[in-house]
Amino acid sequence: AGSAQLTLSSLHVVLDSVEKLVEASGAAVGQQQHQQHFAVAGAASHHSSQNLMLCPGNDEVLLVTLDDVGSSAIKGWNQACKTQGRPEKELKLDDCIVCVNSLSCNSAKMMKDSEGVLETCRFDHLVSLSPRKFEVTIVKTGDRILGP
Repeated sequence: AGSAQLTLSSLHVVLDSVEKLVEASGAAVGQQQHQQHFAVAGAASHHSSQNLMLCPGNDEVLLVTLDDVGSSAIKGWNQACKTQGRPEKELKLDDCIVCVNSLSCNSAKMMKDSEGVLETCRFDHLVSLSPRKFEVTIVKTGDRILGP
């Protein structure tokens, strides 16, 4: 008991939530006034775990983001993933945490539980998704508005 498991219905809710985050990121690009190069979910994936931290992405998921200091819990987690043969569990920039201690769709409670799970390296108590990485270049000319 206590391992991170998602039901099919909660997985659909989480995937919809992740999709909305990616769409919101893309919508912000359309509001720029000049040519903009924008990478959704992964342009900075080369960053080491030294500068990563968790934050609520919305009400349903947590996001792995960059920070000046970074989280010592994520540093320890990623190191344990390497040394204990669980590289697939390593957290990377833009990963979405969708389940912590069998709890999903509640980022506030997941945030509260995540520190303990990360510090104790309970690999099966945390489920993360790595959004597909792609890049988009958008050019705005004149006073035309991009998007709907």
